[in-house]
Amino acid sequence: MSPSELIAHYKTKAAVADAIGVDRQVVQGWFERGKVPLEQQTKLEVATDGRLKADVSEEFREIVVRGAAA
Repeated sequence: MSPSELIAHYKTKAAVADAIGVDRQVVQGWFERGKVPLEQQTKLEVATDGRLKADVSEEFREIVVRGAAA
């Protein structure tokens, strides 16, 4: 799930923050980094009744890459 998908669904960053009870600055940080943390993605998936999907595969790829580098 990307920040652009969040805006397409919620229309504003404030609405995203309100949907899962986080500070608006937290959501702003996702937009600055271009990535929504997996934990927050899962909360947003629940909040949208599955209309937005958590990208578990992206997080899994990062874990594999970090493990391979160790």
